[in-house]
Amino acid sequence: MKKLMFAIPLALAVCTLSSCDLLSNATSSTGSEDSSEIDSSLETTEIITTYTEAYSKVMHSCFGVRNILSSSTYAIGSCVCIKEDDEYSYFITNRHVIEASDTSKESDSISIYFGDGIYYSATLLACTTYAERTADQSDDLALLRISTPSSDSIEIDPVEFSSSVISKGASVISVGCPLSLTNYNTLTEGIVSKVLTSQNLYMHTATINPGNSGGGLFTLDGKLIGINVSGDYKLSTEDGYTYNTVDDMYNAITYEHVESFLNENNFDL
Repeated sequence: MKKLMFAIPLALAVCTLSSCDLLSNATSSTGSEDSSEIDSSLETTEIITTYTEAYSKVMHSCFGVRNILSSSTYAIGSCVCIKEDDEYSYFITNRHVIEASDTSKESDSISIYFGDGIYYSATLLACTTYAERTADQSDDLALLRISTPSSDSIEIDPVEFSSSVISKGASVISVGCPLSLTNYNTLTEGIVSKVLTSQNLYMHTATINPGNSGGGLFTLDGKLIGINVSGDYKLSTEDGYTYNTVDDMYNAITYEHVESFLNENNFDL
């Protein structure tokens, strides 16, 4: 889980980790993965330009989320805008970002953060249940809405969902708010390490931290392929399940599963 909780002023609280349900090894018969080779022909300057251009395509699609839990504590996460019209703007984030970490009650004090100290109050339109998100990491999703800002200082550009098959080795970037909203729209880069089709998850190496929850995972052409959720794994053993964290490996919910969540809630992109 990549939600970050604070105790005002500036004290970091520990968040409860959501569970996950990943394949235990690459030979499992229940999962499938696509593979592709990484293009090693790019020069260093070309790679730098590529990541700069990729970020420029998504920088106005990625924002922060703040969830006030009490008079002295709040949680933060990340989100992406998926649709906008003259009246409303809509955002996807993780379910656990908009709840108190140890309860199933959603907060009524949620806001979208646009940087520079600007917050807009958000309405929760739909989310998976507490039981669903704790049982299955890919079901950690929530849909938020705000009144579309009229200020010219706020630019919102809804993301474009990928329509391509995502293969192992594909270059990706993550954008979110690791550790603090002061790290608003921080960029990390990596590759897709494994496609866990049956689990509706991508494993990837674009570093995420507490606060990145709900942020986007993108291809280098700026298409949304996933929603970051955590780096914690539920591994099958002879005695049942055990939890483990794989160093430098992180999870994102696939864009296909996000689309299914939206369809189930009668939301049209």
